[in-house]
Amino acid sequence: MKTTKTLLSEKIATLEHEKSLLQTENTNLKKQIENLKQQLASLSPEQQGLDETAIKFLKILFDRGGETGLEYIAGSLGISKNVLKK
Repeated sequence: MKTTKTLLSEKIATLEHEKSLLQTENTNLKKQIENLKQQLASLSPEQQGLDETAIKFLKILFDRGGETGLEYIAGSLGISKNVLKK
């Protein structure tokens, strides 16, 4: 039969081993988080918001109630009608 001291020593050893495993797992997860943050940063778009032409286009559609011909849009944006057809 094991003594109380022996049982406690075994329990302490088990807990220390579990602690070591959890610390290793924690370190690995922190590394994964940093890698994911770096991947996310590289996927972020460089441009914030819409470019000037897109904003003009949306304003034209809004101002005209969505019923706008290609000629009007092209003229308002300062581009040829053929460019819009592409």
